[in-house]
Amino acid sequence: MKKAFLIILFLPHLLFSLTLEDKISNLFIIGFEGKRVPAKLCSYLKVHPLGGVILFSKNISSPWQLKRLTTHLQTCSKYPLFIAIDEEGGAVQRLSSKNGFFDTPSAKKIASMKEKSARYYYHKMAKILKEEGINLNLAPSVDLSINPKNRVIVKRGRSFGKSPKIVEKYASIFIKEMKKEGVIACLKHFPGHGSSLGDSHKGFVDVSRLWKKRELEPFLNLKADMIMSAHIFNSHLDPLYPATLSKKTLSILRKNGFAGLIISDDMQMRAISSNYSQKKALALALNAGVDILLIGNQLSKPQSIYDLVREVKELVSANLVSKERINEANDMIVRLKSLLR
Repeated sequence: MKKAFLIILFLPHLLFSLTLEDKISNLFIIGFEGKRVPAKLCSYLKVHPLGGVILFSKNISSPWQLKRLTTHLQTCSKYPLFIAIDEEGGAVQRLSSKNGFFDTPSAKKIASMKEKSARYYYHKMAKILKEEGINLNLAPSVDLSINPKNRVIVKRGRSFGKSPKIVEKYASIFIKEMKKEGVIACLKHFPGHGSSLGDSHKGFVDVSRLWKKRELEPFLNLKADMIMSAHIFNSHLDPLYPATLSKKTLSILRKNGFAGLIISDDMQMRAISSNYSQKKALALALNAGVDILLIGNQLSKPQSIYDLVREVKELVSANLVSKERINEANDMIVRLKSLLR
């Protein structure tokens, strides 16, 4: 605890002297295989900063094992590390009764409850995350249930409802309970995935026909430290690029006062990987305003952090991404990591 406090206290000074490669490394959250910290990853963390890691069900077998894993990750890391997870409840929860934890109801079920019950479930979730060493929850989903045929959000019960006010009410409870335990919450999937029919994990998704402007409201009204972009195409916002790669779309957040971090959805999802080379996608995302790039390393061939850093460095050398953009994103990451406890 003392080591973590000292690192956070002097974090701005430590990052001031970083190399370009290390600043680029700080822009990535990556996934890995296994229930132990890979030796290569631990060796890397001892020397270089990394934005963080994301844990999936494949990395978790029990409370004891998960605590050992997160403790080892932070022990390996010279710099503070985001340890992220997708823990919404319902169909999307990595910690459940199946691996010795607690089943949280879906957002749809939570929205049918009184506020007191919602607080109970989300407080319990937040306490478990904190106890297990997880400091970033890539949730809640604040997508509106616009399209009843939507397979990835609506049919899986991941939306609190059709009304922005209802969504904001329950998402606000979620965010507050996470914050009480020092866990950062992340709104997703900007600018709204609830009107889609397809799944961006599997390919190109166009929401232009059914998307409603009110889908923006939860993202603009809720107070959050992080927002995740969706890989959906919306011609009303940008006729060329999906949201993650669109400066026109992501600038909506900044123009409306959002000062937190913008994180991409997994860059290996086929909506991106089937339509753009990895290098092109990284350049477009960074220039669009994405601050942290998520590479889950489970949807396609695993990418090493060395290769990812090399590709972005080549983009900087070719003047396709500016050093100013790298520094800007790093400054925001440092600011949010300084809140970790």
